[in-house]
Amino acid sequence: MKAFTIEQIRNYLKSQDSFGDALYNLSEDKIELANAVPNVINHINAFDDTEKEYIISIIELAEEKGYLKEKSVTEILDVVKDWKEEGEQGESLLMSFQYM
Repeated sequence: MKAFTIEQIRNYLKSQDSFGDALYNLSEDKIELANAVPNVINHINAFDDTEKEYIISIIELAEEKGYLKEKSVTEILDVVKDWKEEGEQGESLLMSFQYM
C-alpha cells in the first residue's frame, strides 16, 4: 500500500463531485490521477498566459474523458512539449492525449 501526503489526499477529494463519490472511487490509481493534473499545471510555466489557459482546459477535458488514466506527469508533459514544438492548433492536443 502506497502512502500519500495530506495535500495529495486533499487534491483527490477536490477532484470528486461528492463525499460519497470520494469514498466509492477511493483507490491508489484515483489519488495518483487527481495529483497528476495539478503537477502538470505547475510545470507549464514556459508558456504564455493564453497558452496556459488553453493547455489547462485541454488537460482538464482529457482527464474528464478518461484519456489521462494511469498517465504520469512526465508522459503528459511530453505530449504538451511535442504539441508546442510542432506548433499544432485546434483539437490536435486533445487528440494527442487520446492516442497516447
